[in-house]
Amino acid sequence: MISLRRAVDADLEEIGELERRIFPDPWSSAALEEAIVEGEALVAVDEQGRVVGYVTMACTLDLLHVQNLAVRRGQRRQGVGRRLLQASLDLGRERGAQAAILEVRASNRRARSLYSAAGCQIVGRRRAYSRVPAGGLPEDAVVYRCPLSGPESDE
Repeated sequence: MISLRRAVDADLEEIGELERRIFPDPWSSAALEEAIVEGEALVAVDEQGRVVGYVTMACTLDLLHVQNLAVRRGQRRQGVGRRLLQASLDLGRERGAQAAILEVRASNRRARSLYSAAGCQIVGRRRAYSRVPAGGLPEDAVVYRCPLSGPESDE
């Protein structure tokens, strides 16, 4: 059984490992630590307490920015990403956010499908947004907006 909770300092090493395995342009340990310290990171953990996924976010005024969402390869397509996304949107609502935004690599079809299924809508594109390892080409990001209150939301 997978459970969700706020990330704590002890999760930093496992979150960093996932970050480096999944993303070609991983966040630094300092950036991940800041998200944990600010209380704006959630983790999904298995029965052994192992981190199998995480989401980082920032809530400013009435806008939630979902910054990073990752799920361990062996745990994908089991609802972990959906639960993490929903928990982050719920947290944004609790903090008074009216909408959430997020960017995702244009080629990341699984993530794009997840965001669309959650009611997020494409509102733009950021050209050459994603950094890549040396020698690679930057990739565009698709920008999504998710209403969190008002007539467009589920409330």
